[in-house]
Amino acid sequence: MPDIFVYGTLRHVPLLNQIAGEVPLTRPGALSGYRVATTLGADHPMIVAESGARAEGLICSLSDAGFARLDWYEKIYDFRIHPVQVAGPEGDQPALVWFPGTQSGVPGAPWQLADWVAGWGDLALIAAGEAMESYGARPPDQIGHYWQGYQFRAASALRAQAAPAPKRGSALLAAEVEVLSTQISHAGYFITRTDRLRHPTYAGGLSPVIERETYLCGDACVVLPYDPQSDRVLLTEQFRMGPFRRGARYPWVIEPVAGRIDAGETAEDSARRECLEEAGVTPDALLPVANYYSSSGSTSEYIYTFVGLCDLSARPEGGGGLEHEGEDIRTLLLSFDAAMDLVSSGEAEDGPLILLLLWLQRERPRLRATA
Repeated sequence: MPDIFVYGTLRHVPLLNQIAGEVPLTRPGALSGYRVATTLGADHPMIVAESGARAEGLICSLSDAGFARLDWYEKIYDFRIHPVQVAGPEGDQPALVWFPGTQSGVPGAPWQLADWVAGWGDLALIAAGEAMESYGARPPDQIGHYWQGYQFRAASALRAQAAPAPKRGSALLAAEVEVLSTQISHAGYFITRTDRLRHPTYAGGLSPVIERETYLCGDACVVLPYDPQSDRVLLTEQFRMGPFRRGARYPWVIEPVAGRIDAGETAEDSARRECLEEAGVTPDALLPVANYYSSSGSTSEYIYTFVGLCDLSARPEGGGGLEHEGEDIRTLLLSFDAAMDLVSSGEAEDGPLILLLLWLQRERPRLRATA
């Protein structure tokens, strides 16, 4: 098996080892005529042909199996293998390198591995680990089509791992759960995982073996835009698959602004972005309300909720959302009393909407008094 040369994120040795499924022999190397730059507006590297430049990297010796795993992973990004000559500790030598089949973006400053590892290394390990579970079972372009989902699930996992210890709840740890088998039973933008496991019991020892399916969909933010001056809220309405597949006669749902938290975003960043995309408003302030699992028995979805203080005086009702994401959204401006009537009548069927309106009912006098 010829040696390979890596110049980007695979220089992060834990990531290289995880994807290869082995610990390759590595040594420093360089590829003349290229430089590795940061993609403007993003954190990933791009390789740029440039006379006199020198791309630093690693020369790696792999087994055939390790190479096959790396080649599959690189094809997720539409990278293809090419033969090159690289400079190594013992002089120039032939090697194989992955170059992008198509590359978009504008090159910026030199890409720094240490900076990328500090910001993205842990997330990349989780996302790549989930992706490699599909090695040999699914084509890499299918994984690449849904790569954003792998990244935001990884970001959700990092937020979950950073949660403080409970003060009243159980201090039993995830590490105490004995997972006997796990498999991805469906992989698209979201994933369904089937686990056979035993967990610690309150009486001591482990539970009987149980088999459970979990719908993995990452973290989300929900925002209720509110104008304390005019005492109005902004709501959205759109077609929803959940009610449709439940059999609802009217599967269009009135909700607050909502969306997934992308990798690299905070919940607040996502909340502001979604307000602009779905409703055309930018909150002056975001007031945290509650963070919670939407249905902890069957889905990993975790929701961060906010009331967003906005000036809605010049915001007409109308359309919103991003066409390229298939969003067809109608916005509704309602007085607070009219919004609460939705709760009383049962027309408010969205859990976060009901929670946010009840929170606003309690806090509204204070918010209006200080507006």
